[in-house]
Amino acid sequence: MYILCPFRFIDAHVHPSQFDPTNSAAWIKYAELETQLADYSRARGIFELGVAQTPLSMPELLWKAYIDFEVEEGERARARALYERLASASGHWKVWVAYAMFEAQPIQLPRDEREDDDEDGDEGDEEREPKMVEGDLEQARQVFQKGYKDLKNKGLKNEVSRLTLLPKGRRDEKDFWSLMVSLAGSASRCYRYGSPSRSSTARQTTSPRWKA
Repeated sequence: MYILCPFRFIDAHVHPSQFDPTNSAAWIKYAELETQLADYSRARGIFELGVAQTPLSMPELLWKAYIDFEVEEGERARARALYERLASASGHWKVWVAYAMFEAQPIQLPRDEREDDDEDGDEGDEEREPKMVEGDLEQARQVFQKGYKDLKNKGLKNEVSRLTLLPKGRRDEKDFWSLMVSLAGSASRCYRYGSPSRSSTARQTTSPRWKA
């Protein structure tokens, strides 16, 4: 264990983030290590320590990794809380778009429920599709509206102009997804409307970078 993961022995060895606590990549790698060791609460703690650093180099990378971690854990409420914190701190329109996309997308069950489901299932059925919790398009629309009001109240005219195509009324699902893809700036960063594949669910990014 010592050879494979020396950074866990913090009393005897200094982990990378202590050399430069502003290094987002170091915090991400350290949290990934804990995730690989199935210590998810510790990984979450590492992410929290990381995003609390001031200043922080390329903070969008660390926030994105933290949000992706919670999404992969199936923790929608935790991921939502992170988006709220990030939107409040960054004031960038892309954060609001990513937040809305997150609300509309399905994610896997929370890890505890997945493990219980695996125990109840057939042992030889390793290739079955994971159970998903559907997203909520109405919730996504509300996020768009909230983002529009927030940016407008802050007087960020350039940012508000990005969200002037907010859906009015209840557009159909295809139009709504097309709008989100357009606002995100690149279809390759977004899910296409409809249900994503199992392989893409865990790996697809949920938040585009928000640097201008």
